[in-house]
Amino acid sequence: MSHAKSGKSASFGELAMAASKVKLPDVETLSLKSPKEYTHIGASHAIVDMQDMLTGKALYGYDVQVDGMLCASITRPPARVWQ
Repeated sequence: MSHAKSGKSASFGELAMAASKVKLPDVETLSLKSPKEYTHIGASHAIVDMQDMLTGKALYGYDVQVDGMLCASITRPPARVWQ
């Protein structure tokens, strides 16, 4: 994880360790928002990269290649189905 404005960064492990130390609130003290207060759920949002998705220009994590990167795959023989 990195924060562009501050330049700070942390590994997933560091974040997980910090999160494990956060004290959770008592369940009895929690309250949920009413549906009228929702800002994302049930709202329409524009898909800003739809054109790139439709034309094959969108870049996904699977598309990224890094120098020295290794790839692996689990390859199995075709299944034989007996009836």
